[in-house]
Amino acid sequence: MKTKILLCGAAILLATGCQRSMSPVGVGDVFPKEEKGAGNIDRFAAAQAACGARTDGMLFGYDFYGDKLNSLGREKLDLILCAPGRDYPVMVYLAFPADDHAAARKQAVTNHLMHECALRPAQFQLVNGYNPDCSSPAGPNIDALNALNQAPAAGAAPAGASSGYGAGSSGGGSSGGSSSGGSMH
Repeated sequence: MKTKILLCGAAILLATGCQRSMSPVGVGDVFPKEEKGAGNIDRFAAAQAACGARTDGMLFGYDFYGDKLNSLGREKLDLILCAPGRDYPVMVYLAFPADDHAAARKQAVTNHLMHECALRPAQFQLVNGYNPDCSSPAGPNIDALNALNQAPAAGAAPAGASSGYGAGSSGGGSSGGSSSGGSMH
């Protein structure tokens, strides 16, 4: 009898299947439809890349193939120019050694900015060297960090007291021990 019931149940399951009555999700149902061209995420990524290129503003030796601006260098210059809130003149720092290629590379950048990007000479400035706004000396920051680590904070617990958040060796932390010396099982 039990075998007949199991066989009937299995036959019913095989006949009906394990389908749910869910309506199919269309492509545009989950996410908002995008406009023609780049989507929101692509526009956001492009804006971030442009702001980063503009903040950096430097061309290096790897942006050139010999004396010619390569695709990486052209892309960086184009990103610098499409960054929002740009001011003129656009500053481009030529962070490569002053060797036999330097003059030709500088001319390649000038040609790209004037002929491909339609800038006038008054709208851009080429500066030899690194962008001084892209770095800072580490010394003052390390001194400030040391001063922070040595000065007691206002309202701080006395030396040797534990905050209870896993820092220190007076128990209660994430070191696995407990302040009462017992173990929890």
